[in-house]
Amino acid sequence: MPEVFTAQEVVLDNPGLEAVTVHEVLNSMKKGDKAFSSEEFANQLLTIRLAESGDEFEDKFVPVNVGETMVAIPRGMQVKVKRKYVEVLARAREIRYSQKNSTPGELDKIEMHGRVFEKYPFTVIHDPHPKGPAWLKAIREEPIG
Repeated sequence: MPEVFTAQEVVLDNPGLEAVTVHEVLNSMKKGDKAFSSEEFANQLLTIRLAESGDEFEDKFVPVNVGETMVAIPRGMQVKVKRKYVEVLARAREIRYSQKNSTPGELDKIEMHGRVFEKYPFTVIHDPHPKGPAWLKAIREEPIG
């Protein structure tokens, strides 16, 4: 079966998305008339594309662990993966710092500027839940602890 590389991407900066927390999304979800459990939500399949690395020595697969289970997500192709693994990818962020010194020679005036980067950038191609984009946006906006 040939790999499919064309799909509509989810736009996370959509101004029509309401600002919500992860817990509000989970608490407000319904599936028909019964409560939609967080376990059902975590096990939904999303279609994502994990960006390829610019480092030729970087692994072609990213191992993602949740509890006692692990999946190896290939880079650069569409893959269906459970939401719980996507959450781990979304939370894998790092802060990179740069220094700025407007007065050379005065070491006490060095300013540190941090920027947050995703360790494994990815795009969601398909999320079956209507509140999925708001859920992911809330995770990506959480401060790094």
